[in-house]
Amino acid sequence: MSGPLCRAQGLLSRWASTAVLRSPHDLIDAIVHEGDLMARLAAAVPASERRARLHAVEALLALALELDGGRYAGLYGFVRALKSRALKLAAPAEPDAVQLLTVHGAKGLEAKVVILMDAEAGPARAESMALAISWPVQEAVPRTVAFLVSEAKPPPSLQALLDDEKDQRQREELNALYVAMTRARHRLLLSRTPAKRQSSSGTWWTRVQPQAEAMVVPEVADDPTMPDDDVARLKVLPRVDPLPAEVAEAVADVGQSPDEVDDSAALGEALHRVLEWHSGPQGGAHALERLMAAAAQMYGLDARRTERLERSVRAILGSADCALFFDAAALDWHGNEVPLSWNGHDMRLDRLVSRRDGAGGRTWWVLDYKLHPAPQRNPDYIQQLWRYREAVMALQPGEPVRCAFITGQGRLIDCTEAVAGAADLFA
Repeated sequence: MSGPLCRAQGLLSRWASTAVLRSPHDLIDAIVHEGDLMARLAAAVPASERRARLHAVEALLALALELDGGRYAGLYGFVRALKSRALKLAAPAEPDAVQLLTVHGAKGLEAKVVILMDAEAGPARAESMALAISWPVQEAVPRTVAFLVSEAKPPPSLQALLDDEKDQRQREELNALYVAMTRARHRLLLSRTPAKRQSSSGTWWTRVQPQAEAMVVPEVADDPTMPDDDVARLKVLPRVDPLPAEVAEAVADVGQSPDEVDDSAALGEALHRVLEWHSGPQGGAHALERLMAAAAQMYGLDARRTERLERSVRAILGSADCALFFDAAALDWHGNEVPLSWNGHDMRLDRLVSRRDGAGGRTWWVLDYKLHPAPQRNPDYIQQLWRYREAVMALQPGEPVRCAFITGQGRLIDCTEAVAGAADLFA
């Protein structure tokens, strides 16, 4: 048996098992990646069809997750649902393509360069079989309702009404021109094809052209570095390095695998809220379980995230290093969600405390809550902590200020030296 046939035999056998045991999306995903489908498809179809064909495969993967809320666990039901309805496949979005839009379709959008096509269109023909209505807004019924065979030859009694209608249309035309012109951020280009019949009311071209400059089109030589149509560029996910050993160990300390690290916004907000309530003035009056349940309900956490919230809260408050910063009796001053403004930056500190040592000296601690087990590896987090520390140092001159992350795994990561060492980079 030839090599390609042996490969096909192995793949088809594996995909047959996947079709029985896994969801339709998992099966399609396996076919795409294990079969190297995208590269083979790009090589097999003409360059003019390549983008649309690849987009169709991507759309099918998306449909496997989105169709009817992803309810189909088996391939049979998924295929039947696909065949039973007319599904629209949106055209692929090309980042360097020119968008063709009507003026009304471009409302609310902007672009660096906007080209208005056919800016000297001929006048519209007079409408036939038109309906003319005069109905002032302050009156309960219309003053005039008339059917016209043609607007070109109205009866004298309706001439004033039609003149007003034409004025309204001209005003709408000017409004449309304003919308079209203001879509451009840097450059507005107008093109025209001279009309056979001249318009009595003026066109966009005749209104704008006196204020415009002629466009000089430079000659562009062939660039040998431009990409060849025969070269297909495929989307490839970046390689994800495994967590460092110390991070993996920290995660394992609380019984959480690296794949289960969850730093979603809702879970983070819930964690902040529980720690704020627990360490606030009325924290001791409420059981910790009630606070966690209230936060989970407030932020709409499901059962899995509620369990992780409880695990993180107990890990933090049960940690010997972290618990010291939530014991009001051991603190000289403490506050949650402390608002500060420094050097043009408005900020809100998760927790700010001061502690006195045995000699009576006071040290300030800026504490930032993070769900991730290694926030010190994120430069944006370090820069944020540096700003917090600088703001507190400006308010408490001469007093030492330290800063640390408190992670969802119950670790206290003192970053004072790292933040101080990076001060030249952030200043």
